[in-house]
Amino acid sequence: MQTIAPIFAKNRKFLVKPFNIKIEHLNPTQFQEFRKSDLEYWQSPELFINWINNLPDLDHILEQIQLKKTNFKNRSQLVDMLLQQYSGFSDTDPIFTQIKSLSSNNTYTILCAHQPCLLGGPLFWWYKIANTIKLASILKNKFPEYSFVPIYYSGNEDHDFEEVNHFSVFQQNIQWVSEETGAVGRFKTDGLKSVFETLKNLFGNDPESLQIINQFALQAADCKTYKDFYRYFVHQIFGAHGLIYFDPDDASAKSLIKDILKAECLDQLIVKQTEQTIQELTKINYPIQAAPRPINLFYLKDQYRERLLFENEIYVTVDSKYKWSQEELMKEIDNHPEYFSPNVLVRPLYQETLFPNIMFVGGGAEISYWMELKQVFNSINLTYPLLHRRISGWIIPANIQSKINKSILKYSDFTQSAIALEKQYLESTSTLPSAIKNVENELHKVLQQYAVLSNTINDSTHASTLAEIARIEKLTEGLKHKIIKAEKQKFDEQLQKIIKIKEQLFPNNGLQERNQSGIQYYLQYGKSFIDELIDAIEFNNKEVIVFLED
Repeated sequence: MQTIAPIFAKNRKFLVKPFNIKIEHLNPTQFQEFRKSDLEYWQSPELFINWINNLPDLDHILEQIQLKKTNFKNRSQLVDMLLQQYSGFSDTDPIFTQIKSLSSNNTYTILCAHQPCLLGGPLFWWYKIANTIKLASILKNKFPEYSFVPIYYSGNEDHDFEEVNHFSVFQQNIQWVSEETGAVGRFKTDGLKSVFETLKNLFGNDPESLQIINQFALQAADCKTYKDFYRYFVHQIFGAHGLIYFDPDDASAKSLIKDILKAECLDQLIVKQTEQTIQELTKINYPIQAAPRPINLFYLKDQYRERLLFENEIYVTVDSKYKWSQEELMKEIDNHPEYFSPNVLVRPLYQETLFPNIMFVGGGAEISYWMELKQVFNSINLTYPLLHRRISGWIIPANIQSKINKSILKYSDFTQSAIALEKQYLESTSTLPSAIKNVENELHKVLQQYAVLSNTINDSTHASTLAEIARIEKLTEGLKHKIIKAEKQKFDEQLQKIIKIKEQLFPNNGLQERNQSGIQYYLQYGKSFIDELIDAIEFNNKEVIVFLED
């Protein structure tokens, strides 16, 4: 493979405009889209102390380091495999200094993991990695006697291509089409050509953005597999901040977890060790994000990744293509551990075996399945990391701010539902809603007087009066909606503009960070976008970070 220099070296000539922003914060409870369980851990992790190792705060960092020291023994193997994975890079790249620093017993990692979404995918992928980088920097400043290295574990063995093969730019969906199957990271990069052509059409008037797209396209064409391209993609965006990309589809890495692979097959490690925890979490109505299977592994070959089962005293893939006796399967693990691929519940054991990791950075769903695993870690004498809930962000472009400023609403009002937003606008603009409220109050007083009077006569008269009052209230409710509907038509143009803003800020009625791509902003702002993201992050971000474009 040709050696490719990072495109964002200090001497780069691209003149992408800066990401000038103002930072504000909002309480996440103002958003309807966050799950209750996610908010609870995010705001109050102490509520879950029974299912985590320690609170994810600065007070427990040194304790976590000491715990990890007691059972981590794979530094030399880790350095060797990372050097091999980066063997196509220039020898002068600073990333090699970062990798070699992992040889020191005073170096630890902060790690995040995610599928290799097409060109980074949704914004939360970018937030998660930026958060990981910033935490490593904060800890280095706080504990200078130690070094902390940010790691991105790329889920290259994932076979759910439909989850990673698309992203949205300027509300246009861009999709990578491929007929390949199996691990996405092993796919050829041929199909990416049309993705880059579509991007070029969208950014055709921006020469600086086109240069970045062309550089990515050249790199993709130079790489045999998607996972190799993804390493360069991630490095060019985040490498200057010391982020190491890790590819788990690595035979030397898998050789270090043979015992875990065997325990999962022979002893049903995950399902047995999570049973009690799942019962406890279910009792407090905490959602079980990933239900364990009897065997939580896949069998992995080119163009193939299928679940392992144990049926009728033999091990078999779910499609019955491969079969083994117990002895044959143990021999297969010994000889070819790279043929076995962890699912979402075994992957944490894999990563924590490989890395001197003290903190995992993840979203609400990730925290949820990690919460199931503490007893599994204990059972194999593996240190369970601190769980840090990643940041959530909300970018409000300058043109949308301008539209909001022309209305009587604030950007924070748009966290409400569309119905609540319309109601607020009408109540602030029209006198009719308050007039109707006054009429309703007066009518309620009159009807209550009738109820009191009827109660002095007899039970039958009182009951029929209450029934008649209910009928009148239902009738007046219909009248109110009819009048409000007519009033809304007077403000139809303004309300349509407000709903349009709502749709832009919450694409597909969901969080922006889950629907809008990060590459859209990166191609507009380049390195400045990443720098500003990282700069905005604090150690304990318990609020949504609002990025107001200047």
